[in-house]
Amino acid sequence: MTRFRADGLAQLMVVLGIVVLAGWGRGAVTLAVAGGVGIAVCGLLRFWARHCLSSVDYQRQLDQHRACFGEDVPLRVAITNDKLLPLPWVSFEDEIKGRLAIRDATIVERGSSQAFTQVLAIGPYQRVERRLSVTCGRRGLHRLGPVRLASGDPVGCRTLTKRIDVFDELLVYPKVFTLGPPGIVPDVLLGDARAARRAMEDPTRVVGHRQYRPGDALRMIDWRATARSPIALVRVCEPTANLRVALFLDCSVPQLKWPDMAPRGAGVGLFSAATVDGRPIAHPPSTSPDTLATILESLARASPFGRALFADVLEMGLGQLARGTSAVVVAGDFPEATNLAMARMRTRHPVTTVGVVTDQGCRPPAGVVDHHLQAVYVDDWPTRSVLDVAS
Repeated sequence: MTRFRADGLAQLMVVLGIVVLAGWGRGAVTLAVAGGVGIAVCGLLRFWARHCLSSVDYQRQLDQHRACFGEDVPLRVAITNDKLLPLPWVSFEDEIKGRLAIRDATIVERGSSQAFTQVLAIGPYQRVERRLSVTCGRRGLHRLGPVRLASGDPVGCRTLTKRIDVFDELLVYPKVFTLGPPGIVPDVLLGDARAARRAMEDPTRVVGHRQYRPGDALRMIDWRATARSPIALVRVCEPTANLRVALFLDCSVPQLKWPDMAPRGAGVGLFSAATVDGRPIAHPPSTSPDTLATILESLARASPFGRALFADVLEMGLGQLARGTSAVVVAGDFPEATNLAMARMRTRHPVTTVGVVTDQGCRPPAGVVDHHLQAVYVDDWPTRSVLDVAS
């Protein structure tokens, strides 16, 4: 698709034609020749402008189509002029549906989207390539394209534009933090402060009993054995590597940012009222090597706007969790409906909450969950590599 911008060359050629006629009529040869040369120049400029974008091609190449938050992705763009007519100037605007920073390129706003643009000069049968760099400073699925080329005559009197439908996608994963001390891994699996010693135990594999000690989870008490003993007894479980943790993420608070909480060697799942392609996120815990990439991709593409209530997501997840799975609930607020759903979940699974501290929101009441941690939201989170999660 091409389009001409209005110019005054046609009117100028009419005026020069009158000058030629007047010069010949009065015998002013110099004036007539000057007018004729002017008409020829205007005709050449019109021809130049009309055919400047013929046999001109635009190519874009991303070195990768998935990137981590903050990563720089090399980007190459090339314009080829496959004809004898040179291009004293040609500009391109490559549209970006999203917010990406392009180094060594000018960014212009286009309503809800952006475009990066450059102006080049290309000779006959020449290919000009520019190497740029995309800084992935915002998670999400970013789409590049279409491209609008513009060129014209050497003096800029007449401009031709052309749209080229070449598209690419770049998926930027959310930022992943290193958890600061004491972190969350030792506290999640059995839900209390002493769980570090039993982090690799499976509560479904009982191998014996021992005396109850302060800090032991009440669910680990074997009430039948205790009834036959003068002391309280808790179950001793067999160590296992098949750990399962389900993350429940509430995106209803605008400032909420998701921290990385996946214990190493554990099967991890993710449930959230945030939607991907209109559907709430639901990934049951799995130890598949692709699980982390799948979860990060869902978080990258997630929209916080959905119809499902977070309490309903907790209820849905409860029905999909295998016995022995620990639940981690991440939220900026814990309303009554969420607390009731967590209380029901706690009857079958250890529940740890991570509250994202902002100006609004409240923490869960005492006794609803096994352990509550806090992460403070800060505006400079993109520049940080460590996220402090503490009691």
